Amino acid sequence: MKKILLPISFVLLQVSLFAQSAIFVNTNTIRQGEALPVSISGTATNFRSGSNTAVFYRGGSPTEDLRLSNVVVASNTLMGGIIEAKPNALASFNYSCVIKNPTQPDVTLTNLIVLQSGIGNGTGKFLASVITDTLEPGAVAPTQIVIKGYNTNFKTAGTNILSIFKSGTNTPLTQFTYTATALNNNTLRVMINIGNGVSNGLYYIKVSNALDGNLELSNSLFIANRYGWRLHSVNGDNAERGQTLSVAITGIKTKFRQGSHTVAFFKQGSATSKINVNSFSPATTTFIGDTIMMANITVAPSATIGMYGVVIGNEKYVEYLQDAFEVKEGTMAQKSFIISPAAAIQGQVLQVTITGTNTNFAQASSTNQIVFMRQGSPTFAIKAEALPNTNLLMQAGLMIANNAPVGFYDVQIWNSIDGPIFRANAFKVEENNGPKLLTITPNVGDRGQTLQVSITGHKTAFTQGSQTIGFFKQGSPTNDIFVSNYVIDHDSLIRADVSIDLAADGGFYSVGMFKNNDTTGASFMYLNEAFLVNLAIGIKQELAAEEVLHVYPNPANEVLHIESKTALIQKAEIMDLQGRLVQTETPEIPSNKFDVKVGDFIAPQQYLILKVYTNKGVIFQRILIQ
Repeated sequence: MKKILLPISFVLLQVSLFAQSAIFVNTNTIRQGEALPVSISGTATNFRSGSNTAVFYRGGSPTEDLRLSNVVVASNTLMGGIIEAKPNALASFNYSCVIKNPTQPDVTLTNLIVLQSGIGNGTGKFLASVITDTLEPGAVAPTQIVIKGYNTNFKTAGTNILSIFKSGTNTPLTQFTYTATALNNNTLRVMINIGNGVSNGLYYIKVSNALDGNLELSNSLFIANRYGWRLHSVNGDNAERGQTLSVAITGIKTKFRQGSHTVAFFKQGSATSKINVNSFSPATTTFIGDTIMMANITVAPSATIGMYGVVIGNEKYVEYLQDAFEVKEGTMAQKSFIISPAAAIQGQVLQVTITGTNTNFAQASSTNQIVFMRQGSPTFAIKAEALPNTNLLMQAGLMIANNAPVGFYDVQIWNSIDGPIFRANAFKVEENNGPKLLTITPNVGDRGQTLQVSITGHKTAFTQGSQTIGFFKQGSPTNDIFVSNYVIDHDSLIRADVSIDLAADGGFYSVGMFKNNDTTGASFMYLNEAFLVNLAIGIKQELAAEEVLHVYPNPANEVLHIESKTALIQKAEIMDLQGRLVQTETPEIPSNKFDVKVGDFIAPQQYLILKVYTNKGVIFQRILIQ
């Protein structure tokens, strides 16, 4: 047997190539009392696998001097967060950070230096930090910076004067303009323009007002011809609790139209946000699409009043904009409602009474909409039809799917006068142990196709009397899928011939059934979003989607495995049930196996559509995120 000896240097090279490591991209310093957005770039890391937490160490021992909050994972090798340093963190000391992930080895970042806080005036007041700390001379749009103080009185003082000095000098900079807004006594938001010709380098700031005097923060600004991207502002920048609105998030040198993005609002230091991003997309105008992201958001009625930040991330960057959006108490009379009865079983059809407070149900007339929600996302598992009686009283007919998830549902009522009115856990669906539909097989078909399906039930009595079978789209009857005839095999199995119209909408359809001699609706059974009309391109009709792709696990938690024996996978997209793009993933090279990490921003307990591009066509499949 021949022995092969490798040079030691080669072995060490191979080990180093595959060793996991990471660095702080945009800073390695933080001041006492500062909260600073950071990006963490990894090598051979797998941040998307499992959850990531940070533990900081001082002299080899864990410490609570620093912490990392509001973590966003953009890719396997890029994540971001906000490092917060306590005011009493040890200055001029090197801290280390370990990223812990239950599925991956620890990743250590070293040499994070805590700097002394700003110069006070002997009264216990000082400036803690400036975010963003890089300004570009001659920029067309003003840049937002946020100045954080400690025991300051920015808002009470009323007028705050900002001065900028080149580090090491006492000569104030004159080539800049600004507007300052005190968000609270310890937070000053400044929109600033630096003039052309200002030299690059480090600068320090001074904030002066009648109550705090003069407060300085050394080496707190860096002026440079910046080449990178950053977030700029949120327009409109405020809303009342319970409000739904559209905002424009603007960036500088961003590429919003390239790749998939994560968009989230956060309350600094809080693990979860009370601002839900319902949908987002780049602005469609050709010249501004890369720098404006439109987002539809809902502020929870229980959201904490105050300032929130926004973060946008993709494969190339994670950018935070702190204190960019304000949640207000609201000036309108508080509106609310209750539902009675507030519970029903799976498959039930019933009428409920909705009693409002300060509402305008009748005056708003036909604009009333009732939406049931799970985990912040609308669901068609409960279909509601509003019938207003008076401004404070409304009847609603509910149709609950046989396979509606058991548990509590949030309810939002919207009309043209009241706007959105939200009530958490307003309605409960309980398990139905009586008759109900279970499955339809096959559960996918193509436009123009006629196929035979089998519909199974539990405790059904199909042989007792004739049935009417129909299909529904988003809770409403549709002629897109027509049932031509059916055969009853036994009490729990019906075989039916269905024809899909050539012009049928793609996506999911529900199946409903009732006995023809039923005049009360008591026999109605409803299977929610159980059949998919495929938009497949180029795949032969006799080749079923499940024969081309194997997707597992389904339901999924963190990772979807996609495999094919006959096709090469080129790209995977995840869409919501309204067809809006949620996430896009592309393999480095097309292959017959591809893993998709489900984004942390996707709410659990909801159905989504997986759209897979292959060399044989495009295939759709429904998935459930747990």
